Amino acid sequence: MSARQVFLRSLRVREEHKGKAGIDGTALAQSYVSLGNLLAEQPGRAEEALSYLRDALRCYREALGWEHPKVAWAHEGIAKALTKQGQLGAAQDHMDQAIHIRQKQAATTKSSGFERELAKDQKERDELKECIERRDKLKWAAGMAVAGKCAYAPGARPASAPTEPKPAPAPAVAAETAAGQRWRMVRGSVQLARGMMAARSAAPRLELRGSRGAARDSKI
Repeated sequence: MSARQVFLRSLRVREEHKGKAGIDGTALAQSYVSLGNLLAEQPGRAEEALSYLRDALRCYREALGWEHPKVAWAHEGIAKALTKQGQLGAAQDHMDQAIHIRQKQAATTKSSGFERELAKDQKERDELKECIERRDKLKWAAGMAVAGKCAYAPGARPASAPTEPKPAPAPAVAAETAAGQRWRMVRGSVQLARGMMAARSAAPRLELRGSRGAARDSKI
């Protein structure tokens, strides 16, 4: 039996016995989070993962309030699934909410565990912000290329224009982190922008060759 089947079976049992034998909204939320986090790691299952994780967030808020540590856990899972979908802005919003909760925990409860969770969330949020900035620069470069104003042509780039980010080394497949996955998406956008700019710069040369051939034909 796969992990997904085990989590689904546990969820069905808890749904059937909700309100009995100590099974409440937090127990259901636990199953939703476990299943959602598992699916978020599987290719093409991010949307399904989001459905479970949002149910977990709702159940935790109803049972524990909006600033309980487990609510932060649900926000973290949602941020991870949204990142898989490329929705970086929405992912950052959920990570910010998780950080807000973690900061309150760290301030009121002196625990190294809470401090580690806060530091981890802040690192993830900073990586998301960096990816968003890179994506915005790439959109600007692609827009300039489509408009015929190549951002990287000599003399065409304004002084305030962003420079092309240096590609990061590809992470090992077996140890690829969430940050590595986000950077792969950004790097793919870089390659797309380069292809668009190359096609744009090749168009005048093709037109010149065609005009020269037409001139030779007219002489004959």
